Amino acid sequence: MASMVLNSPQAVRMSVFVVKAFIAMRSLLVTQQGLAKKLAELERSLTERLDTHEHAITDIIHRRTLECDESIVPRIICSEGFV
Repeated sequence: MASMVLNSPQAVRMSVFVVKAFIAMRSLLVTQQGLAKKLAELERSLTERLDTHEHAITDIIHRRTLECDESIVPRIICSEGFV
């Protein structure tokens, strides 16, 4: 810690502050496990929903591309006199 190197009262106070901060973080993590589980569940649910939407959008784009290939492209070729 800083107090080992600097050997000043302020460095000692900062080292104690850092240790207390880590202790507070650890106790917060222990007491908030239920919240962490809920957040993980929510993230999983949203990911599944987004995956479903992504597949639907990709399917729509694919279908629309096939429609364009069959209906628009032949008309363009015909109007230019290639067919």
